[in-house]
Amino acid sequence: MGKEDDLFDYNSHLIEFEKKLQSRGVKCKTMVVEGEGHAFDIWAESDGYVHMKVLRPMMEWASQF
Repeated sequence: MGKEDDLFDYNSHLIEFEKKLQSRGVKCKTMVVEGEGHAFDIWAESDGYVHMKVLRPMMEWASQF
């Protein structure tokens, strides 16, 4: 989630969702990207900053399960 998301509030949306998942035993990891807004990853260039620092680590983490 982009910290500057203008569609979803970081505190009420992301944090509450994470708490609910964890309370049900779901393994999850929150990643907040400073300075980015809603859906910032849609136009990410392959091997660009978002791809390398956000999407790739996210997929590596998820592939453990």
